[in-house]
Amino acid sequence: IGTNPSIGTGQKNTGTGIQALNNLLNGNENTAYGYNSLGANQQGSKNTAVGSEALSSNSSGIENTAVGFKALKSNQLGNFNVAIGGKTLMTNNASNNTAMGMFSMEANSSGYGNTAIGKSSLNQNTYGFSNVAVGSDALKTNQDGNFNVALGSNSAFDLSSGVNNVAVGA
Repeated sequence: IGTNPSIGTGQKNTGTGIQALNNLLNGNENTAYGYNSLGANQQGSKNTAVGSEALSSNSSGIENTAVGFKALKSNQLGNFNVAIGGKTLMTNNASNNTAMGMFSMEANSSGYGNTAIGKSSLNQNTYGFSNVAVGSDALKTNQDGNFNVALGSNSAFDLSSGVNNVAVGA
């Protein structure tokens, strides 16, 4: 449903919205709801995109879930990501990340295995991996730090490149 749908050979796909699943060739079991959601998807399968431009650049990533305006927007090849909230994981192209809360992990490009829960948590992370941030702005300025845990609003806010740190509280 929408304009410019491409049928291809994919099976069990559902797209609603202008340019939703617009370039689908042979991906299977995808669900797209919203303007340009999964719009570039060609071979990716088992993806769910809800929201304007959610997973719009995905071409072959599999089993991603994006809910929110521009959630996982730039993801092309990343797999097994979950993004819930506006602009969560917006520039991501990595795998195995979970981000919940508006702007969480917004700048992530190749960091993998991260968990961010709370508005703007791990917001500036680009390359860091295996981090856990729970709370609004937790580990917000982390860019390439690894194996860090921050629990609580603003915890480890200024930690940009540390390794193996634990922060609890504001």
